[in-house]
Amino acid sequence: MRSSFCLVLLGLLGVTTVYAQQTDTLLREVVVTAQFAPTDVRSATHAVRILRHDRIERLGANNLEQLLRQELNLGIGQDMVLGSSLSMQGLSGQNVKILIDGVPVIGRQDGNIDLGQINLANVDRVELIEGPTSVYYGTDALAGVINLITRRSQLEPWRLSVNSQYETLGERSLGGSAGVRLGEKWLLLGSGGYDHFTGFDTSASSRNRLWNPKKQTYGDATLRYNGAGDHVFRLKGALFLEQVDNLGEVRRPQFKPYAFDEFYRTQRRDLAFLHEGSVGSGLFWNNTLGANFFYREKEARRTDLETAETMPLNAEQDTIRFNSYMLRSVLASQGAHRRWQWMAGIDGRYDTGSGRRILDTLNNTVGESAMLDAAVLGSLRFRATADLTLETGLRAGWNSRYNGSVVPSFHIRQNLGEAFSLRASYARGFRSPDIKELFFYFVDVNHYIVGNADLRAETADNVQATLGWQGKTGAIRWNAQVCGFSNWLRDKIELYEFVDLPGGGIEPAQGDTTTLRYTYFNIDQYRTHGATLRASAQWRGLHLEGATNRIGHYNPEHDNMPETPAFTYTQEWSGSVQWEHSDGWNAGVWARTTDRFVRYYPEKENGQTIARQRIINGFTQMDASVGKSMWNNRIVLTAGVRNLLDVQSTLITGSGTGNHTGGGTTQQNISPGRSWWLRATVAIGGKG
Repeated sequence: MRSSFCLVLLGLLGVTTVYAQQTDTLLREVVVTAQFAPTDVRSATHAVRILRHDRIERLGANNLEQLLRQELNLGIGQDMVLGSSLSMQGLSGQNVKILIDGVPVIGRQDGNIDLGQINLANVDRVELIEGPTSVYYGTDALAGVINLITRRSQLEPWRLSVNSQYETLGERSLGGSAGVRLGEKWLLLGSGGYDHFTGFDTSASSRNRLWNPKKQTYGDATLRYNGAGDHVFRLKGALFLEQVDNLGEVRRPQFKPYAFDEFYRTQRRDLAFLHEGSVGSGLFWNNTLGANFFYREKEARRTDLETAETMPLNAEQDTIRFNSYMLRSVLASQGAHRRWQWMAGIDGRYDTGSGRRILDTLNNTVGESAMLDAAVLGSLRFRATADLTLETGLRAGWNSRYNGSVVPSFHIRQNLGEAFSLRASYARGFRSPDIKELFFYFVDVNHYIVGNADLRAETADNVQATLGWQGKTGAIRWNAQVCGFSNWLRDKIELYEFVDLPGGGIEPAQGDTTTLRYTYFNIDQYRTHGATLRASAQWRGLHLEGATNRIGHYNPEHDNMPETPAFTYTQEWSGSVQWEHSDGWNAGVWARTTDRFVRYYPEKENGQTIARQRIINGFTQMDASVGKSMWNNRIVLTAGVRNLLDVQSTLITGSGTGNHTGGGTTQQNISPGRSWWLRATVAIGGKG
């Protein structure tokens, strides 16, 4: 019934979407991600999707996870302790690079950045590129890149803003921002606030909540200096704190009840120095210097529920630290009408990790390890005609832990008349194994997980093409886009059970799930391919969007069990209706539907390896909001509903991982459920 409701909505839309906001605005949009210099989105050789600040406001999105859940080709997963995860073009989140103003976000847990820890309080827009951008950004950009662009300017001499959001499922948010001009050349910006989620479970009396309570506190500041000419210097600092309470079930409730509780504390500290500006005649210089610090602590206690006394469980405590220092300096020619353009630069990164579960077997150090990566990069762009642009790029890298890499790319952009444009590309991406995959050591009576120092870097070839069209019928503006892609990933790193070889060494336990000893291996290959159709129509303040895609996911067991299909497919649909009136009213409805997904896995039966199916049922998510701006946008009120259809979980049939097991099925958690929210923003500023 829920899926049918969404399909009816998409039928009313009539067509499927290009991600454009209001067309006139989009045509003037400037992007910076993977560009020689700030570039009009129409002229970019990469297809860049832009999520602007008004979309953040209308979705009531406090963090990146809430913003991306309605985005096609982006899969969002949930873990009750590790947080939300991401996939792009069918590839896991460990292959997606997340940046803030070009500086990588660190602190991956199980290969993923927790999107719920990336606050959007001072974010002006989000730029997304699907497909490898490793020439520009190095490791982890194999599937694509998401770059958050923070606020960097203001018109008024001073400005103060306060916002508050309330949600019925127990989330409370309060934040504020301020900015002041210090003379003609200096600008100081700052923001901060907190988010508090009280936790949720279908049983109100349950101590052990399915969705754990969470508290977040954040703050940031930016000092900007306008130098000579168009040179801009920015010094940024940010702090983020989070605590997740994972309270245990009551044990022995009839006699001296107690529980085992876990508290996860995360701290992120980020510093960055950014510079950009023209050098000489026709050159653009961009410099990024960043230092990021990630700290995560697990505290385990035994809590006496009668006396409230607690006792630490020393064997279960854990602390891990990751630090990252990066430098990128790029010099490029600028001028869209030049026949030849070029870009050259250097990119370096030094990562360290420490924690009692790190064992560096190469350097024979316990509790710490480090990795250095350095590269030179360059690109050449040739404007063959007024309508045809060719671009090639190359990155040559060296790493202290694995073999160096050479990463090429090639892009074509062709205007086919006034209405059509074609983008096609080939690019190679790579992902180096991280410190955890190389040197993790977690062995006790309940666990046996170790790193593998012999891992190789993942590499992938991506081919994709995008045909776009835009036109106008009377007062109606139309956009459409069809995109096809193919990813061929080699040496994909996965966690497997392993067995010892008679002559020494180890190998994956093919179909044998009884060893209970795990390590990371490079499997031979992994592939995804797919196609996406998008379209939109805008008439005055009414904007209709919709999209559909089909992605094929390779089944690695096909090599050993030819009876299994080589690919299994997922189909998605999404659509939205957005309306905006000149008197300050706006409203929108967003919906996304995915069908079931089938995976195959090996299992031993009577001494033989056979293929089993794991089926994840599809589901539909729908959001809606209505807003009103008043007093020249100084007051903005927005009310909405998240997860209108109240989808909380989906069924997984077959063996495998899940949250609750029973009868050969598990439940995959999707959301706490339907939540109504109200957001208010009040801003005041001085006159120029």
